[in-house]
Amino acid sequence: MKRKTFFILFGSTLLFIGLIIWYRLPKELNNTYEGVLFNLGTENSATEKIVNVELNGKVQRSLFGYKTYKGTIVIDGEVIPPLTARYAEVEFKVGSGYSNGNTIQFIDDDLDGNYIFGTIYISDDLSALTIAINEQLELGGSQWDSGDGLVLSAPATTRKAALNITNELMKHQSLDPFE
Repeated sequence: MKRKTFFILFGSTLLFIGLIIWYRLPKELNNTYEGVLFNLGTENSATEKIVNVELNGKVQRSLFGYKTYKGTIVIDGEVIPPLTARYAEVEFKVGSGYSNGNTIQFIDDDLDGNYIFGTIYISDDLSALTIAINEQLELGGSQWDSGDGLVLSAPATTRKAALNITNELMKHQSLDPFE
């Protein structure tokens, strides 16, 4: 009887440890999206550009349900972070709700400082994303304006579809929907 109990406990422990290891192993992610780059605001409704967006990296899950992406973002061939960055990858949390919205930043050796590209909002299942792209200022800072800021949303082929994704993923950032 003791021997049977030992094997059941030992087997259960091995199974539990195996599940934790499997759950925590990073998952390879190579997603490509077609999206729309546009400025917010009704006066900018004519400005839109179709772009390709790639996420190439790994997604790591935590025991508490959080996911972290570590890799590169490629927007129409422009790799973020660029080759002049100190580290070859960006890192941000994946999630929706109030925890959504992570800064895309890196240390650029050519600029001799921290470069903030923007803020990414991404769905839990990584099927949709919005990037609020910062305007770079002359003195080295950056800013984004919710009235006419530059936004990239995917997957979308029209400004209207991109705006719907933006409003869904950024719903906790504004009391009123973006236009």
